[in-house]
Amino acid sequence: MASDSWAEHRSTRCGFAVKLPGSLSLQPTPPGLLDQLATEDNLAQIALLASCGDVPTAGSPGEFLEITSGVIARQLHATIDRRVELDRQGRPGLELIMSVPEANKPPTIPWPGDLSYRLRLYVAGTRQYQLHALHAADSPVDDMVERFFAGFRLLDEAPAAAPPLTWSTHRIGDLTVEAPGTAQPLHAMLEGLLTSVKFGSHERSTPYALSVWTHEFPGESGELDDPTQRLRAHFMLRIATEHTEIIKESAGTLAGRPMLELVYRPNLPLPDHIAPKDARIRDEVKELIERNPSEFRMRLVLAGDRIVQLLVAGATPNEPEPERFLDSLRLSTPDQDP
Repeated sequence: MASDSWAEHRSTRCGFAVKLPGSLSLQPTPPGLLDQLATEDNLAQIALLASCGDVPTAGSPGEFLEITSGVIARQLHATIDRRVELDRQGRPGLELIMSVPEANKPPTIPWPGDLSYRLRLYVAGTRQYQLHALHAADSPVDDMVERFFAGFRLLDEAPAAAPPLTWSTHRIGDLTVEAPGTAQPLHAMLEGLLTSVKFGSHERSTPYALSVWTHEFPGESGELDDPTQRLRAHFMLRIATEHTEIIKESAGTLAGRPMLELVYRPNLPLPDHIAPKDARIRDEVKELIERNPSEFRMRLVLAGDRIVQLLVAGATPNEPEPERFLDSLRLSTPDQDP
């Protein structure tokens, strides 16, 4: 195969184009994917594959990228040497640069020795795109791999990139808070919950949410007079589960009102929609989640007869945008201002 004779091939089912050397391989599309374009060169000891499929409706693009890339790596028992966040035409992506031992190579690859494996994933709306470049570890084909990645593009019929979300001030009752996107009401029927919204858009989620609760608890006997105790009781009774792990906890004030901030990890069951008929994949995803637990940051403010709850999901405590969201809370009711 002459590496200088590259032709562009298009997937009409998924709206992408990719340049590949030589002719396409007549490989069947793997289960779960909509289309695949691939080529192999046994002389150069390299295989290049571009494919597409649907994204599960649950979860954010970031969660999909992390879980899918992790599962692919674990299926080959690959060592992840480098991880890089990407963007292709406004769509989020992730690249893993990996090493695969000879014993774990796919049976369709006949070359001896270990493999080098570069995987790129992109999410566009409800569509995922995968680029796989596998080659013998000692094969000098880096230029071919880079050319393969550079020759991939999304066509006009591909799902559109989500527009950027702008930050603005949102009024929720007598509260105001700064957050990106719009305030989208949540309609959870929970005892004590007065108001609940998340911020984002239908195309793009954000980790920010706000809710307002009554400060009363069922069967309360008056022993929670200390504001910090009351806020912590709210978290333990209404937010935490028996498996919640509190990583950090600090008390203080916000505009003169008692405040409690927590960083915690919720150990939730694996959703039923993830590989419902494949126990092996479900076990791999569970192990991946256990090795990369999600952390949540919550700020609770006691405001008169209410508890205001600000939530940042999956963000580290020192990132600037979560601080902007958390610090922006204002209560405009005159008799509650200090």
